[in-house]
Amino acid sequence: MGYIPAEAVQIIFGGQIIKGARKGVIKGVQFIKRVQQGTKVGEGVVEGAKLARGVVKGGSNLSIRTDIVLSGGRSGQLVKTLTGPANSVVKGSQGRIFITDNAEKVIWDITKDRAKSVIPGQGFGPKVTPTQEHLNLLKQVWGN
Repeated sequence: MGYIPAEAVQIIFGGQIIKGARKGVIKGVQFIKRVQQGTKVGEGVVEGAKLARGVVKGGSNLSIRTDIVLSGGRSGQLVKTLTGPANSVVKGSQGRIFITDNAEKVIWDITKDRAKSVIPGQGFGPKVTPTQEHLNLLKQVWGN
């Protein structure tokens, strides 16, 4: 377990208003409040925040791996256990990318319409609007 600063949460969520069902919004807001209060969060979230900072700064620590395709299952139920090469952007199903952390665990599931953080072993964070950096990574992997 470790601490994550509120600024990192804003980077992870792209500074966007959390969208989704009422329950998802409430959970997202509660999560952000806990983080702002210094509550411990899982190590996977901390690593995701560190990687997100790299993405925001231009993704220099990420490798683009178009030769690898991951599948999270029809409804995404397998995403929380997906692994791939460390610190990489890999293909998912058509138009989707996954981002991994330095422990080779998937921490982002991104499409052109939404981005979802992934808490390894637990599940998805709230849906957010993809950042320009996310969209640039999508373009690098899929073109167009």
